Amino acid sequence: MNGRTVSAQDNRLFLKGGDNPCQGYVQVYHEKKWGVVGSDGWRKENEDVVCRSIGCGSSLGSTNQLLDTEAMALVWLNDLHCSGSEEQLWECNTPGWNISIYTKDIVKKIKCSGDGPPPKPAPSPAPAQAPAWPD
Repeated sequence: MNGRTVSAQDNRLFLKGGDNPCQGYVQVYHEKKWGVVGSDGWRKENEDVVCRSIGCGSSLGSTNQLLDTEAMALVWLNDLHCSGSEEQLWECNTPGWNISIYTKDIVKKIKCSGDGPPPKPAPSPAPAQAPAWPD
């Protein structure tokens, strides 16, 4: 499974189906179920919130992606209107969780500027022990 995940409380966001962890369509975990984010009303500010929230910089753009029926079984969020300053996608203006008349099987595939957050630095070596004082 490739992608980056971010979680806040019981909600998680994940980019799936991309060439690296910072590309793909948006999946959301909410109420113990995975679903997708619909593309109605989609805008660049939504993409920027997604990319930034998973440590992948900003959006370089998006394309439409056709999903199979199984992947589209649940549309958690749709018709999102982000200002771009939100920390998480679910903080954007939306009609609400699982409120959608979305019937298309198309989502936005996002490409973020990064490949993922920078690797954690290696732990520092233990400090050398000071020589004992002579007696």
